[in-house]
Amino acid sequence: MRFIAASAPDAHAEAVITRAYELARNGELDQAELSRLDAEIQAGLRESYGDPAIVAGNALAA
Repeated sequence: MRFIAASAPDAHAEAVITRAYELARNGELDQAELSRLDAEIQAGLRESYGDPAIVAGNALAA
């Protein structure tokens, strides 16, 4: 598990995840907003953990 100090980007990431959760919990079907939030979440995951396609490619090459 990765531990990092709280910072502005972390606060933004938390706000994005919270908004996506609220949309899902309330059953709001704003596809454009959900797509934007999903893209931001996925970009953060790739930045933190690397691109899954690259990781899978490396595993297959091993």
